[in-house]
Amino acid sequence: MSRSLVLVSFCVLLSLSTRGYGQETPKLELFGGYSYMRADDASNGANMNGWNASVTGNANRWLGVTIDLSGHYRSINDLPYASSTVNTHIMAVGPRIASRGAGRITPFGHALLGVGRSGFSTRTLSGSFDGVHYSVLGILGGGVDIRVGGRLGFRLIQGDYIMTRFAGRLEHQFRLSTGLVFGAGEVR
Repeated sequence: MSRSLVLVSFCVLLSLSTRGYGQETPKLELFGGYSYMRADDASNGANMNGWNASVTGNANRWLGVTIDLSGHYRSINDLPYASSTVNTHIMAVGPRIASRGAGRITPFGHALLGVGRSGFSTRTLSGSFDGVHYSVLGILGGGVDIRVGGRLGFRLIQGDYIMTRFAGRLEHQFRLSTGLVFGAGEVR
């Protein structure tokens, strides 16, 4: 997936919503849910499952600041010879732009910078070894929230491109998340 495709998708999502003023803007939005990541590793890539959570403080109807956290996990069992576990944790922060129309749909986009940690543990017949790598990272993505009722919403989808450099190797990760959104307070 190229960066231009992500940018075009973001623009299409923003155009889906009209600029009405019938919808409240929460001062704080909390998100938590399931996350899938297609990790770019030294082999052909890896499927990882985990969680994604974020907190967004909205300054006005369209601009906010997001803190994004996630964890993804994978087990590789080649028994009886070896077994491995891999985990990746991400923390990032940055601006979020949302298009809040009069309806229940809120498309958004974000550009985040942060740090990542990738750890692994391998057990073989001849012994075991563990390792940890750290990376500065960038996230470019967006998604669509649907207000269910009151302050409760559902994140239909959030798609992110994540660029990392674990162990000196440039990697391109893709993450999809879904879950619940809760709004608190109101921007005036």
